[in-house]
Formats: sequence, structure tokens, C-alpha cells
Amino acid sequence: MKLTEAVWSEVRAAVERVVPEMGPAARSVTYWILFTLESGGMIFILWIALPVYQKLSAGPGGYRPGAPLTFPVFIVSLAMQVSYWSKRTIRPPVQRGHNVLGGHLLLFLSRLSFIFAGANLSLLLFRRIMDTTVSAFGVFVLFFSCFAQFCYVRELEALARIVEGGAAAERARTDAG
Repeated sequence: MKLTEAVWSEVRAAVERVVPEMGPAARSVTYWILFTLESGGMIFILWIALPVYQKLSAGPGGYRPGAPLTFPVFIVSLAMQVSYWSKRTIRPPVQRGHNVLGGHLLLFLSRLSFIFAGANLSLLLFRRIMDTTVSAFGVFVLFFSCFAQFCYVRELEALARIVEGGAAAERARTDAG
């Protein structure tokens, strides 16, 4: 646990040193690069895990059905987490407005993207845990990737609130990241 705290402390200190020195354009570019990395990670997880989900929903998965995916999903989830936590000090370069439809579409996308994470978690833990051999690392990666997807959903929700506009938008962004 001390190693994790030390790593996050170093990452946080490096980001806090760099962010105040960045101009608005650099902040905007940095934010969108990190957001794109996080979005790409979400798409990768959905794309790579869907065959395993289909296999498990069809019947018993057998001996560690997702074993070849465990390490790639861990690396992608780690990249998503680094992107998310690095972005927290940078406000999204989005104009506050009154685009209710855009806000609702972002909220819909955020909810939709988390449905898969919840479905995977519930399918493995409540439906297939007894008839599929799982590894401790695999279960850890499952929870870790679900948390990375949850953080992505929080970012989309914060963007949606800002796009919708109003005082609640600033509060939502502050609460979400």
C-alpha cells in the first residue's frame, strides 16, 4: 500500500507542478489528449471483452475463459486511471451553455457505457462463478476495469452538466473531478 501511495503522490506532485505553468491552449490540448486516451481505453475494453461476455452468457466458461485478456485489460485500465486522475486538475475546455440535448446525449452515453461493466461484473460474480474457473488476478482486473469505466462515466457526466449549463454544471464538475 505504501508503494501505491508513493507512486500516486509522485504523479500528483508532477501534475500539480506542470499544470499551473500551462497556458489555456496547452491545458485544452492536454485535456483532450487524456480524454481521448481514456475514451479509447473504454472502447478497447468493450471491444475485447464482448466475446468473453457472449461466451459466459451462453453457458459455463470453462477454465479461465478471459485469461488471455487479463493483462491487456489491466494495462488499458491503468492507462485510463492515469488519464482520469491526471485530468482532475484541468478543467474541461468546454463552453458552458444551454445545450440540453447535447448534455442529455452525453449522459445517455455515460450510462450506456457503464451498463456493460455492470453486466460483466454481475454475470461473472453472480451467475458463472461456480461453473467457471477464475483467478485472483482476473477478479482484481475485473474490479479494476469496472472502476476505470466508472471514472470514465463520471467524466462524461461532468461534461454533460457543463454542456447543459447553469450553476449546477460548475458544482457537478467540481464534484466529479
